[in-house]
Amino acid sequence: MIAAKSAHSTLSKYESYWKHFISFLKTNKLDVSEHVLISFFFKLFKQGLALRTMSAYRASLADPMFYGFQIDTNSKVFRDFFISCRTRRPITKTLPPQWEVYKVLQYLKTSQFKNNKTISLPALLLKTLFLIALATGSRISEIAHSLCPVECLRNWLDITSEWPNPNNFIWFNAATQKPANNRILVLRFRQLINLSHAHNTKSNFHQIRK
Repeated sequence: MIAAKSAHSTLSKYESYWKHFISFLKTNKLDVSEHVLISFFFKLFKQGLALRTMSAYRASLADPMFYGFQIDTNSKVFRDFFISCRTRRPITKTLPPQWEVYKVLQYLKTSQFKNNKTISLPALLLKTLFLIALATGSRISEIAHSLCPVECLRNWLDITSEWPNPNNFIWFNAATQKPANNRILVLRFRQLINLSHAHNTKSNFHQIRK
């Protein structure tokens, strides 16, 4: 009943964190204690986890520790530990994107990308991904008339229609003809952005998501 205070999605994430903690105990042959829990958090810190993620671990373990072992994760020792972590690794502000849409659009008008009939498959993937992203991100007004996402997508679907695709995926790795995961797609975005800015930018995954 107490666990029902959290949403199902939250409980699923908490369960994965709990399994990680249990694995830590078994690997190191440890019993639950306040000192061991601090050691676990310190291990996460040394691994480079963000403080926000560490706080999520802390929240996931709060109830099991309190009701099962009478350990209060909000006690002074834990508060001091997390303050120390924040001091040693200050939270950095997210910088605004350092790339510009219009530069990418201008780059897509160059000879390498201009003709959708003769364009290479990797280039077509880059072009289609970017234009579809703009169109579905309420930024359709930024797409020039000569850069039609529908035409690009139609060509992409025609070319890939014969590829094995039992699950009706749209995006593929152009080199392997296998469905592309999110990371592959983001890497393709970053590739296009870096090319269009002559590699004079530092686009990261967060900026691309924006």
